[in-house]
Amino acid sequence: MKFISRILFGASVACFVASALLGAAVQAAPKAGKKGKKVQATPAAFKLPDAITLTAEQQAKVDELKTEYAGKLQDAMKKVNDIYTPEQRKALREARKTAAAEGKKGKQLKQAVDAAVEISADQKQTLADAQKELASLQKEVREKVVALLTDEQKQHIKVKGKGKGKGKNAA
Repeated sequence: MKFISRILFGASVACFVASALLGAAVQAAPKAGKKGKKVQATPAAFKLPDAITLTAEQQAKVDELKTEYAGKLQDAMKKVNDIYTPEQRKALREARKTAAAEGKKGKQLKQAVDAAVEISADQKQTLADAQKELASLQKEVREKVVALLTDEQKQHIKVKGKGKGKGKNAA
């Protein structure tokens, strides 16, 4: 009887230690993700509404586009971000945080952030060129992604720029 109780006691201690270690590992996993490398976010040009479910073939083609354009989009974003000095970037972050806390959105948020940081005329021109290049690349990617969709799937995409000569379902 002593032998069986020792085995049961040993097994219960082992289970307790294993569950404690496993629990610690599970709790540590999310924290490691925050302090480790940032997970690369999907560029907006590739994002689709939740109502659209891609077929395996469509997803494969979107993945090919991601591979083809990921570096180009990242470089274009870097050009835009590199225009600002570290002090300007810090001021932009703080202004964005403050404006968002005040409930500003869209154009109001952008205006508040832009007003918080003064940039030189040269920086303004370089920024405008870099943003134009980025927008052009994003538009190119978006058009290629939308071209992969069926007519039914395209109906779930919101059309921007209504009233600028575009049709209701133009994509």
